Amino acid sequence: MSRLNRGKKPGSERTVWTVHPLTDVADNPSRLLVMALRTPSDQGRLKPLLKKRWGLEALALGKRVAYLWCAKGVGKSKLWAEVDRALEHSGTARNIATITKLLSLVQRLPR
Repeated sequence: MSRLNRGKKPGSERTVWTVHPLTDVADNPSRLLVMALRTPSDQGRLKPLLKKRWGLEALALGKRVAYLWCAKGVGKSKLWAEVDRALEHSGTARNIATITKLLSLVQRLPR
């Protein structure tokens, strides 16, 4: 279990962010992106990219999200460029570090 998901239980509202298929390679929350897929066809457009070799980078697809491990950062990522192109620049992604901060802020809101 990587440091990104240590102590989290599957089934919580954080599961999509903390229990992911790239735990064996993703060791920096700033370089692991989660992209919400707008439609089922978005996933279909990304499936061919699963067959490519990405060196240190990795791509995985969840039910409604794509996980992108950008080992050298998003700015230098060939994977991110290909995913963005495949989705015709229509996707949005956030890294796990940002998502964790946002979740923390939301949890502090009065109920």
